[in-house]
Amino acid sequence: MKTPLLSTSLFRALAIPACGVLAFALGGLYIRYLNPANKVRMRQIHIKEAAVARTRGAPRLLVCGDSSVAFGMDPAVLTKTTGMPAINLGYTAGCGALALLGVGDYAAESGDTLVLSIVPGIVSKAPAPEPEGRVLAMMYGRPRIAAGGREPLIPYGVTEHLRTYSGACAPGFRLLLNDAGRFALRMPGFRYEDCAIDDWGYYSGKVIRTPTPAEDILPVQGAWHPVLTAWSPALKEFVSRMRSRGVQIVYTLPWIYCSKEAHARAAAHAKAFMDEMSDIMPVVEEPDLGIKLDAELFSDTDVHLTVEGARERSRILGKMLKTAGMTP
Repeated sequence: MKTPLLSTSLFRALAIPACGVLAFALGGLYIRYLNPANKVRMRQIHIKEAAVARTRGAPRLLVCGDSSVAFGMDPAVLTKTTGMPAINLGYTAGCGALALLGVGDYAAESGDTLVLSIVPGIVSKAPAPEPEGRVLAMMYGRPRIAAGGREPLIPYGVTEHLRTYSGACAPGFRLLLNDAGRFALRMPGFRYEDCAIDDWGYYSGKVIRTPTPAEDILPVQGAWHPVLTAWSPALKEFVSRMRSRGVQIVYTLPWIYCSKEAHARAAAHAKAFMDEMSDIMPVVEEPDLGIKLDAELFSDTDVHLTVEGARERSRILGKMLKTAGMTP
């Protein structure tokens, strides 16, 4: 018995979008609940959000940035040094600067001091949402985080909104292949899966291995050129937004482990970057600009600090903030 042509066509018309919806839903479940890195990220979000919620109403010190913050800013030391409740809002550079600013934007309230500390490389190109930043925003349940916060720092129409939703449910072939390969070969999962995160958002657990020193503060070496040209309007808008809300904002350069041979160049470039940033917002800087030669301060990368390294960086930052009049 032949199947009616109309029934076959209708089945195909319904099956194709149904498969697309199913793939979309499964992708979202995979990214949010099964991918090892994002399982850890979900734990980070819950901890940081709880810390933000329980300290509302009191002037706080919010440290916003990439993994140099997540692994390198100890809130207990900052609180002891400044007298303010401190919260570590660090994630990873892969989220992109827009999403990292978006996290700070949603957390900051009148009376807070927001410290921004990001590696220069993530503001060396035009502002745009990163795929990892879109995922972070959707895990927060706040899509606009991907574009810089409650009021996006870039044009954010319907198309950009849909890209954020779809990007959070599309793991991509490389991610699937990577996770499947690790599972099949019984390889270790996400490197930081078992690292402890304290109640204030700080990675107090560390992975210890010999870090590779950076050769410069930017991924691409060469003659220095202004880094913040494309980012300047967005950063100035963010600073203006914070000030109108009664939030103090300040930038500090991450501690970066550098080789002895490249130290002079990296330090000169760090100084040039801080000069650029100081035209946009207040900065606090150490005499060595955070360019470090001591490998013992670093755990597994050129910006992830050991327990002692994080304590020392946090103590020094707290004292600089007090000297700058940014704490009670």
